[in-house]
Amino acid sequence: MAKKRSAAELKEEAAAVGAQLATARKKPVNFALLMAKEGIVLETDMKKSSDVLWRTAKKQKGGGSKGAQGTMKVNGKVIELTCPDDSAPTQLPKLAKKHLSELGHPYKVILITPSGQIGGEDEDEEGADATAAAEAGAEEAQGEAEGEAPEEAAAPAEGAPDEADGADTGDSERDLIMAEFEALADRLELAKTSVHAGAAKKSEKLSETFLAQVEQNPGKARGVLKMLTKAMDDAIAFGVAAPQAVETEAPAADSSGTESLFSLSAEDLAARGAEISKLRGRVDKLLAELA
Repeated sequence: MAKKRSAAELKEEAAAVGAQLATARKKPVNFALLMAKEGIVLETDMKKSSDVLWRTAKKQKGGGSKGAQGTMKVNGKVIELTCPDDSAPTQLPKLAKKHLSELGHPYKVILITPSGQIGGEDEDEEGADATAAAEAGAEEAQGEAEGEAPEEAAAPAEGAPDEADGADTGDSERDLIMAEFEALADRLELAKTSVHAGAAKKSEKLSETFLAQVEQNPGKARGVLKMLTKAMDDAIAFGVAAPQAVETEAPAADSSGTESLFSLSAEDLAARGAEISKLRGRVDKLLAELA
């Protein structure tokens, strides 16, 4: 019997697959998708060839000898796998769809081969899943010394909910959250220039976390977006390293704080002189009384 994976292992795989799908949504990537005892093994990379990815999936990740390779891209809730030949098993799209759904990624999977398209149409779920599971199990049984059959988890679960019902809702929520994030682009760039290096770094890290979560968990991504908004406000509040406008210096004031005598008219000077004379007279009189 195959060893049942722990919740932590499933969570780790779900996160890894979510990152792969997010990358393929932006730009096509090379891929290798192999049937395995526990469903499928998916390897993707923008630079490594699909042949290298195939070997990695088989030798390091437990993949079988049957599968598909080529280029992968994601459009909406559809994964398109373009293959250079017709060697891919016809039941692979359904097996991949079921496996991805169990990881929390409800996508349709389509194989595009020289002979045409495989998958994506409304097929009988139970029959397709059973066929895929049976072939994967038979292949794994050949490689086991004791001849044990793979665990029954590969068989379709009875009464499983239809994945398509929640797909549209997930798409609309994801699009809404992404629109909110994109509206913060200018503020995010400003926050990254904060004079407080820690606050600037926090905003940058939270934005990266958001992008990593929005594909696989829009609910969690919304929570990260709230944290990001506050972090940006804090970073900007510390001040940003933006260029400041040059201000024209005001004329230096007289050190005494009084108006320069050179700016007074002749009449004003005469009046000032009279006031000074009166003050001197009062001072002299005061001094005489004190003597």
